[in-house]
Amino acid sequence: QYTAEPGTLQTGETVCDAATYQSALATVTALTLAQKASAALSAARTYVSNTYTMLNEATPDAWVTYLKALMAIA
Repeated sequence: QYTAEPGTLQTGETVCDAATYQSALATVTALTLAQKASAALSAARTYVSNTYTMLNEATPDAWVTYLKALMAIA
């Protein structure tokens, strides 16, 4: 919550000009497919472990196929 109102912009001023936006955008890097797969793999492993492995239940074939595909990409 703000403790003071923001100042009034002067003529020609913007909250974020194009140069500032482009500079900030240049610092953001997109994740690679391998990085996305690695993150998905970690989440999927945790889910499968908590849902099936810890309960000593068989992991469904669909999950096994999905995990193997993510491992191949990551």
